[in-house]
Amino acid sequence: MSPYKGNRKINIPISIFVVVFAFILLVIPTSGNTEQLITLDKQKLPHKFSIAAPEIRPLVYIDKQGNIAGQFITMFEHFSEQTGIKVDIKVMPWGRAVQQAKSGNSDAIMPALYTNERAAFFAYPSEPLVIFSGSVVLQHRQDTRKIDSWHDIHDSQIVKVRSMNLGENVGRLFVNNRNELVEVVRIVDGLQMLQHKRVDYVVMDALIASSLIEELKLQDEIKVIVHPEESRLSNSYLAFSTSFAAQFDVEKIMALINQYNDPDKYIKQLEIYSH
Repeated sequence: MSPYKGNRKINIPISIFVVVFAFILLVIPTSGNTEQLITLDKQKLPHKFSIAAPEIRPLVYIDKQGNIAGQFITMFEHFSEQTGIKVDIKVMPWGRAVQQAKSGNSDAIMPALYTNERAAFFAYPSEPLVIFSGSVVLQHRQDTRKIDSWHDIHDSQIVKVRSMNLGENVGRLFVNNRNELVEVVRIVDGLQMLQHKRVDYVVMDALIASSLIEELKLQDEIKVIVHPEESRLSNSYLAFSTSFAAQFDVEKIMALINQYNDPDKYIKQLEIYSH
């Protein structure tokens, strides 16, 4: 006969409950997260991906505190919050960014204009990431040379950022050694060279020029020379590595990104500081 009568009380150390509960939390994901990951897998969407990007203000750059910042960064943070897809963005020189994406060490590069050469090793979605509004030439206001059009620019040193695609109109500035090309990694360095009159001109995207002239308070020192044909718009893309595109649906990814990004919002009427 059992020595215990009626109900018996069994004392189990509370530490056992803590260990068991912690184990459940670790090995069993929440239903919301599970459903989200399954949905991503079914749609050939990644759980995370990486992007290599050159410094292009105001879109992506390193701020004074050494943190990555810019309009693209803010947009992708919102994208990640809403979709659960993590995006790792690293700023680096254009040449290195290209190599990182070509080799698959980075899953994508931004922003990248479409060229036949790049299409051989990048996968371009049909939707652009950003639409640029053309290039402008910047001149120091103390430069007394009268420039009515780009045709008047010759025998000069012209700075452009290395990641910038020349294009037809910009390219004509350097045909037959008409002008000397000076390339920089960061366009801010080129502007500082112009500000201190170490070069004659800087050629750059109109949106970025407008933003930097305003940010650096250079309105009284630098003026803009516009080419009439440069009002044409240029699509620039989030171009994916071929290895990444083989695994995931880049069209779906880009369409999803553009639910939180408006490529047209970067189009601005050229701010011409010429008066």
